Amino acid sequence: MADTSEPLDPENLDFGKELKRYQDLFENAPIGIFQSTLETNQFINLNPAMARLLGYKTTKDCIYSVQNIARDIYVLPQRRRELLEQTIENGPLLNFENKFRKSDGTIIDGKIHARIARKQDGSMEYLEGFFEDVSKQKEVLEALQHNEKHYRSIFKNTGTGTIIVEKDMTISLANDEFLRMTGYERSEVEGQMKWTEIVAFPEDLGKMTTYHLQRRQASGKTPKNYEFTLVDKQGNKKTIMARVDVIPGTGRSVGSFNDMTPMVQAQQSLRENEAQLRGVLEAFEGFIYTCSKNHQVTYLNKNLKNIAGQTIGERSCHEIVFKLATPCEWCPLEAVFTGKTRRQELLCQRTGRWFYAVSSPIFDAGNRVIKMQTVLLDIHERKQAEMDMKAREHSLHKENIKLRAAIKDRYQFCGIVGKSRPMQKIYELILRASKTDANVIIYGESGTGKELVARAIHEMSDRSKENFVPVNCGAIPENLLESEFFGVKKGAFTGATQDRPGFLDHAGKGTLFLDELGEIDLNIQVKLLRVLE
Repeated sequence: MADTSEPLDPENLDFGKELKRYQDLFENAPIGIFQSTLETNQFINLNPAMARLLGYKTTKDCIYSVQNIARDIYVLPQRRRELLEQTIENGPLLNFENKFRKSDGTIIDGKIHARIARKQDGSMEYLEGFFEDVSKQKEVLEALQHNEKHYRSIFKNTGTGTIIVEKDMTISLANDEFLRMTGYERSEVEGQMKWTEIVAFPEDLGKMTTYHLQRRQASGKTPKNYEFTLVDKQGNKKTIMARVDVIPGTGRSVGSFNDMTPMVQAQQSLRENEAQLRGVLEAFEGFIYTCSKNHQVTYLNKNLKNIAGQTIGERSCHEIVFKLATPCEWCPLEAVFTGKTRRQELLCQRTGRWFYAVSSPIFDAGNRVIKMQTVLLDIHERKQAEMDMKAREHSLHKENIKLRAAIKDRYQFCGIVGKSRPMQKIYELILRASKTDANVIIYGESGTGKELVARAIHEMSDRSKENFVPVNCGAIPENLLESEFFGVKKGAFTGATQDRPGFLDHAGKGTLFLDELGEIDLNIQVKLLRVLE
């Protein structure tokens, strides 16, 4: 089909209408439009939007004051010169930023798109262009940059290992904790490694790969938290608790990893310790039970279950353990629930046997007492022996009293004659010394009966059936002292034809009385002291 439309005829255009159209565009444009001189920086013309950006209310106000406001709106005049130079040299200039002063003195950030208007002969006439207030845009940009720095700081310094994963499973960003956890360098991870390389076991890898694909299909059933085993650069395996989710509006996901290995090891160690403790409790020959504040039993060890012959149920400790209808008289429950431990010996009314009981508190994580644990040890044989010993001790004490009373009435004691008060005191000291195995020193002048006292101590002691060996140290030649005391071995010297025991050998487990001990040589005294010790 032929084009029958006629070409536009410039002579038929209504230039008045076109001029009016451009004037309306100038007056109503939302962006600032201006014209200014090249040398004096004065406005020649500006539209209402430009006037408002500079803080003036109407175009009329601007027209009246245009000559007055043109010179000082540039906060950085050198930038105005740069604008002119670049426009003159390079032609129209876009996105040239400067700071401008409004009528009230406030400063705004502006962006200029300018060119040099020229006359018909090509000479420069004035500067014209568009002006935008970009202060809000800069504030928003700075806020975004601040937020980006803030979130980058959080990402970098969070206590968990964190990564950003692309759709193809490549790790695009990793924080320091993730690098420490895996042992890799940043250059080995970011943009180089897929997260599948850190998964230790195939079963974990299959599960996690499925989750990765499901998240990008917006499946609401995909778990965000799960556990897997991570293998680091050195081949060490770690138990990891992961939380992974897609970043809205992107194909990327963010994953945070907590190393649970120490906790898992601690739990395993705790289970092992619990098993060992339970084994100890079950093998313990005594009785162990725990109960709550209302006396209800919560645990019986195996030995006590066998004795009690029933399960725990909802029964009290005095019913199950002691077959009593009311709490035991010795029950320390109240004191234990204040945090104290009570130890006591008790007689079981049901069996008639003695037990040693240790009742101690069991605390919860908040250090509050929640149970009482009681350990019962059967001490009946020991207690019976102790009671028998006390009975014998009482009997001996009575015999001792009678013996002392008899001594006071006697004139003679073990060959010693005398009834006076000092002699009765000597008899008492003899009795006291005879009850021990300690070395005894007897002081007295020659002829006062020191040997009689020593013999009396020997006869009253447990050694009375053994030898009593009296030695007059002053009567032994100095060269024979050592052989007399310590004996002689056959062949020790010329004339020693057979073994000959000394005084110490003769005394054996009995008593050795050394009279005039101070008369012997000091060297022999040292040797004797060593033997006696």
